[in-house]
Amino acid sequence: MGKKPKTTNSAWFAKLLGKLNKLNRSVKLSLVLSVMLAMTALFAVSFSNSTTPNSTELSSEPQEEVVEIDTADSVTATLSTVQGTVEYRSDNIWSNAELDMEITEGMSLKTTGASSRAIVQLADGSEARLDANSEITFETLTITRIVLLHNDGHLFNRVVPSDDRTYAVQMKNSQFQAIGTAFLTTSSGDEESTEVYHGKVQETTINQEATEGDKITVKDFRDHSHDGNKTKIDIEQLKQNAFVLWNKGIDEKHEVFKAQLGFLSDFDGPIITIIDPAPNSTIDVPSNVAAGEVVVSGSTEKGTKSLTIQSKSQAGSIPILVNVDEQGNFSTPQITAPLGTSVFEFVAFDKVGNKTTKNFNYVFREKSTVQQKGIILTLDQSTPNKLKFKWSLIGMKASDGVQLIYDNNKDTEYPDGTTHNNTSGSIQLPISGVKNNGDLYFKVCRYNKDEDSCDVYSNVIKVDTDNL
Repeated sequence: MGKKPKTTNSAWFAKLLGKLNKLNRSVKLSLVLSVMLAMTALFAVSFSNSTTPNSTELSSEPQEEVVEIDTADSVTATLSTVQGTVEYRSDNIWSNAELDMEITEGMSLKTTGASSRAIVQLADGSEARLDANSEITFETLTITRIVLLHNDGHLFNRVVPSDDRTYAVQMKNSQFQAIGTAFLTTSSGDEESTEVYHGKVQETTINQEATEGDKITVKDFRDHSHDGNKTKIDIEQLKQNAFVLWNKGIDEKHEVFKAQLGFLSDFDGPIITIIDPAPNSTIDVPSNVAAGEVVVSGSTEKGTKSLTIQSKSQAGSIPILVNVDEQGNFSTPQITAPLGTSVFEFVAFDKVGNKTTKNFNYVFREKSTVQQKGIILTLDQSTPNKLKFKWSLIGMKASDGVQLIYDNNKDTEYPDGTTHNNTSGSIQLPISGVKNNGDLYFKVCRYNKDEDSCDVYSNVIKVDTDNL
């Protein structure tokens, strides 16, 4: 047989085109795509060969390709508590939520109304508790990672510690990751923040860590100078937070959480005990001194952070710091007070900020002296429409009786003012005769009839006649 004529590359290609032209459009397209894929694979192999080191440079150990793929199983959660109006969203439709319903990844939950609250229990025993008018979305629910989007309101997170699972709460500008803890997150028009009551929380956007008793404010929309601030929680304000008190009550009844209250475990202020002088005591003041003085001693709680005392009866007084020893005992500095009844106030703070206020009274009076000689005047108002005065002599006689003197001037002496002679030991004046004369000062003096004079005077009694 004769040899076939040798076909050139150009003739072969022309012949191939002729055959292709006879095919329909779909087949043509498939062939073109196949050719392109084949050329791509050929190029990849060529490139790989050109960059592969010599066999002498290869490790004798077998090489394994590492591919990170999240294959964590999804977990479900349960709506364990429903109060008021609670709704869930699935496929962009809001519906009424029912107790014990299953919560799955991607679902949202919200409480509507001032009395509405909800608790979602996760598979590991952790709980997400929504306050009234709050909303969250369960972004991720797997055995290794829980992510809640806190869209609005207040959320109490009670997280069971785990080395294999992370728990995070995200907002628009912040993310709080729990480190085995109880913490409150706030997402509102005022701020994005967290308060930590037990354990720790790591804020990842500003890289701040908060421990028990700390508050981190990532965004303060009212005052941006507070953005990123970490401050101490005011426990006295916390005691007024109904949602926090609700959660505290739940945890106190929980077999595990009741031992992990942390910052919420102590809501009691330090006890203040006044030992000397006892409250309501009367303190004598020397007759030539215008004010009284007292040092108060007592005890309070060990570890009390601060204790002050202040006179509440003197205008312009300020709290005075009182030193407390390691056992809780204290003695105040010397404190002055005017004659009469004075009110004092102790204020104590413990180490977590609990406050105790205690008010007490002392009566400061001029010290009485035992009279060796003189006249004592008393007023008996038991007789209707009359002022009845009684007088008695000490260590002396008054053969001519006494003169009762009264006037608007307390220093008036006989014979000035209005006078009445008396020898019986008592004298009565009709109220109508003295009424509406303002303050009148009454006293008696021993009378000497022959000289028409007085030598010894009694004490003075003041009567407000406008109120008779």
